[in-house]
Amino acid sequence: MQPLLTLAERIGARAAVQIEPLLAVPPRGDVPCAPASQDRCRGAMAGILFGESMPALLRGNRSGPGPNTRLALIAASAAIGDPATHPEAFAAALVAADVRGAGRATVCARDALEGGMAWPLAGAPNSAGAAAAARATVFGLAFAGDPERAAYEAALSATVTHRHGAAVAGAAAVAGAVALAARMDQPLGPDWLETVADICDRYPQESVYGESVAGAIRAASGWLEEDPRPMIRNLGRSALCTRAIPAALLAAACAPAPLGLAPSDRSDVALKALDSLHEASRAIAGACIGARGGRHAWMARGGLISAGHRNLIRTRSLANVLAIADRIAVPEVPETPRERERESAGKGGPAVHVSFLIDRSGSMTGLEGDVVGGFNNFVAEQRNHPGACSLTLVMFDSQNPCKVLLDAVPVEDVPAMAPEHFQPRGATPLLDALGAVI
Repeated sequence: MQPLLTLAERIGARAAVQIEPLLAVPPRGDVPCAPASQDRCRGAMAGILFGESMPALLRGNRSGPGPNTRLALIAASAAIGDPATHPEAFAAALVAADVRGAGRATVCARDALEGGMAWPLAGAPNSAGAAAAARATVFGLAFAGDPERAAYEAALSATVTHRHGAAVAGAAAVAGAVALAARMDQPLGPDWLETVADICDRYPQESVYGESVAGAIRAASGWLEEDPRPMIRNLGRSALCTRAIPAALLAAACAPAPLGLAPSDRSDVALKALDSLHEASRAIAGACIGARGGRHAWMARGGLISAGHRNLIRTRSLANVLAIADRIAVPEVPETPRERERESAGKGGPAVHVSFLIDRSGSMTGLEGDVVGGFNNFVAEQRNHPGACSLTLVMFDSQNPCKVLLDAVPVEDVPAMAPEHFQPRGATPLLDALGAVI
């Protein structure tokens, strides 16, 4: 891989003069910069959405994307569409967007940009908030193979809205944390926090009330051997990056995977910790949990987002973050028709996902054998077709309009349905069930 272009070559000499003092020395660019896997990308992006929505979810309230989720989607689209000059693309998209509830620095930067100010000058010089760090996840995923590069790109993006050195270093820390977590198979722990602090230390450590981001992360790592909740409660309500970021990383490090709603020692600690955080911290913690655990950190059976709780997230909101995750994981490379034909032939056929919806209402009484046999025959037929196939099985009735029995299971692993698995009951909320499945 060739060395990275200089900052002046990427954004222009005049802009580079304004931005360069806030950044570290760019990484060499000769390390493979492979993105995270699709599963880890989906977990991290869903984690931003679910983390930011945590208080509503825990109280059974319906929720959509918060400002940190929306800003992460904008940053991801900018980075995917224009990797070299993504700050400029992000600035243009920020002006066009109406991100209600965003932090003061983001609003001030948007107003300055809308007034015609160039993006290198629009960022708030005195804002040390964590909003830029909350959107840094996308760079950790895109450059999971090189955490140093992930940190650099996140820091560069942060300068559009934040010109305080601590906020920029905080964004670098979070991108590095996500990149590391996306490649880890062991639990997040003190070593992870120490490495994140080392990455952060490469950036100018402008202090906030006498404390730097890197120093605060190192201090937080010592609490993992104790009950971390007092430390998280102490730090987590603040939006300052020297407090919000260590609290978020500490909460992520003490969370099990999948993160269950059912009471348990570790889940109880993690959920109470997450619920106590500022919204930017919740987004960061959710991203780190998802980067480490993948999609099933949030959506597995027994995980935080079970069938009932997943329905509290607006369908389009979840679809949007998963679509961006897929674009990060699989860079868009134009293919010729011959290449597409060769790829399809190599796999034996196109990949297919089947959503199978079964009516379990009382009107199906007497048809139990037909339903069970029909489902098993269908699965057997799918196994004989070429290409990859996964299946989601949902049953519905008035007691549970969306009972997820199988969630994207490879068809070869789908177990046979037995008569006791299908017991008709209740009424027929067909449209509700269709909407939930879609």
